[in-house]
Amino acid sequence: MKKAILLLVCIGTTFCSFAQQMPAETSKPALTKEDYLKRSKTLWKVAIIMVSAGGAMVITGIALAANNNNYGDNETVAGVLFFGGCAVMLSSLGFSIPAHINKKKALSVSFKNEPASVLQRSAVFYKSVPSVSLKIAL
Repeated sequence: MKKAILLLVCIGTTFCSFAQQMPAETSKPALTKEDYLKRSKTLWKVAIIMVSAGGAMVITGIALAANNNNYGDNETVAGVLFFGGCAVMLSSLGFSIPAHINKKKALSVSFKNEPASVLQRSAVFYKSVPSVSLKIAL
């Protein structure tokens, strides 16, 4: 009797633990075309803002360096603005490249109605099923 109960407990535990699913909070939903486009637009805006701010810093640094007022720290501030602006403009590439990649992903993912065969009462019918199509360039 003890062996039978132990066997049933082991089988019950195996069935319960074999096909567990991830909780809904931890699993990531599939991204849609709109999600990719929204990400792309957000990243592109950040990249444009960074390029503009970096350009303004570079121009300000050049203007301060060209202005020859004998204020002791004028050259130091001009150098910091110039090289800081260059760094900000270069770091904007880290936002513009993923924006372009997300835009390409958005254009390659689309929904399409595919025909699927369905068996009903010894007859085969074709029913359109919405599916995701992904274009891959080779």
